[in-house]
Amino acid sequence: GRGLGQPESQSLCLLDDGAQLEQLLGVTAALQQQCRKDIDAVQSAGELLPLLPAEALPQLFGGLVVALAFEKRGCRLLQVVLERCDGPGQRHLAAELCGHVCEALESPHANHVLQRLVELLPPGAVRFVLDEMQSWPGRSSADIASHKFGCRIVERLLEHFTADAAADRAALSASSNAASPELR
Repeated sequence: GRGLGQPESQSLCLLDDGAQLEQLLGVTAALQQQCRKDIDAVQSAGELLPLLPAEALPQLFGGLVVALAFEKRGCRLLQVVLERCDGPGQRHLAAELCGHVCEALESPHANHVLQRLVELLPPGAVRFVLDEMQSWPGRSSADIASHKFGCRIVERLLEHFTADAAADRAALSASSNAASPELR
């Protein structure tokens, strides 16, 4: 491809000292800049991903979410990045999709990123997905639910929001029963 050459990324095998980590972060920063220009560099980023500390991922992939989400290889890489990030990192990256939900719903690639976000984040953190869907001009809920990719997002929202509500009800019921045994 047109991305960064393989020899530099292949020379890094284990992060056993600070110098290797510093070298890796330098290579990764260069790769991030290349990814902004050339989606073929995404493959190199995917090869480096297992070497990167999870806490560095939001910073390294910040600013690239929209571009990656709409590309075949990029959306796959982004899903792995989201899985490796902690909650705050996931929310940081998810925020970049605000304002792009309707476009993502129609994408054969970005819809997978939205689905993964809905699965990984708590309902409050992905409320923007539902809000943007509901305010999509000229599209009804039925239109979105019958769209070949939109239906998948609707399904994830229903599963996620319903499962979360059921868990909340179960926890509330358990705490109520524990607090007042005479109500059982």
